[in-house]
Amino acid sequence: KNVYIMKDRRWKKFGIIFGILAIVLILVVIIFPKLIDLNRYNGLIVSEVEKAVGGEVKLGRISWGISHGIWLEIDGFSILDASAFPGDVKLSRIYTHVSIPPLLKKKFVMNKLLLESSEVKMRLEPGKAHDPEDQGSANKLTSVPKEKETGTG
Repeated sequence: KNVYIMKDRRWKKFGIIFGILAIVLILVVIIFPKLIDLNRYNGLIVSEVEKAVGGEVKLGRISWGISHGIWLEIDGFSILDASAFPGDVKLSRIYTHVSIPPLLKKKFVMNKLLLESSEVKMRLEPGKAHDPEDQGSANKLTSVPKEKETGTG
């Protein structure tokens, strides 16, 4: 009879410890994103992205959380006059969802990426980001591209 009582006490202790750990984990998932405000690092993020793309970067409000991975939402994002690629990008909202286990192995796996109200303008010739003759309509990705002049002998 004492053997059964000992086993019951062990399972009871295990259940209490497991319950406490589950509550702590839930609280961390709920509270942790509220404690770390990524908007405090807006200037640092903007300067690092500007270094990487060689252009002007604007970054709006950032929110994030943990739910089946890490999600990140940015309201307002733009890259203008970048030297890393021939175009300008303006987005009203970006939403992404990233898996956590690969992050522990220093890998980045994005499960979802949503881009809202995107405007992309392509520069067909380097150095002509804002051609006054062009008014931007021929440079939009959805319009017919300009033909390049070719000199023949």
